[in-house]
Amino acid sequence: MEKLSTLSQSIQDREEFKDVQKLYASLCNNIKAYNKSKIEIWEQGVEVNTENQLNKSLLYREETPLAEEGFVRVNFDPILVKLLREVKYLTLQDYEVPERASLLYKKVNTYRTQTGNLQIIVDMYNGILSTLLSVEKPLLHDRIERMNKSLMPGITELKWNSQNIDPFINSAMEIVKEVDGLVKKMKDNVNKMQDFM
Repeated sequence: MEKLSTLSQSIQDREEFKDVQKLYASLCNNIKAYNKSKIEIWEQGVEVNTENQLNKSLLYREETPLAEEGFVRVNFDPILVKLLREVKYLTLQDYEVPERASLLYKKVNTYRTQTGNLQIIVDMYNGILSTLLSVEKPLLHDRIERMNKSLMPGITELKWNSQNIDPFINSAMEIVKEVDGLVKKMKDNVNKMQDFM
């Protein structure tokens, strides 16, 4: 519209120009009303989605034929990922977001770090269970039990809004890393023995 206002006065005095101005104003108002209605609908879902998703456990077990214990998965819902992304972009566009969403977004780096570390733990754990042969599992039975015990609070007790998530992650990381290193060393030794034969 600014470019149109730079046109000569004779063009601005024409009826067609005034129609274009009215059409432009109407279009802008319709876009603003549409954006406002979409944001209001989004805001209504924020409260419900946020509370429900934050009350989920950090981890869950998934049945698999590769491991009798089942694999472990990170339970950070894609709805929360989407919500955090939406808050980021709405904030960048200077839209006001609900307080609940704003508080959640303040912890975005914490959630990113926690989910990243949990994913590392889960990948190591699932890798251990899927690569161990049935004859090797009895040798590491105690250590597998120790890993399972260390992960249990993330499956049964801790939620995304719990306070003790970081100590849990540190403890589980240490235990799973230790077992992962042991399994890799064991596999390397087996490979070396096969090379000698």
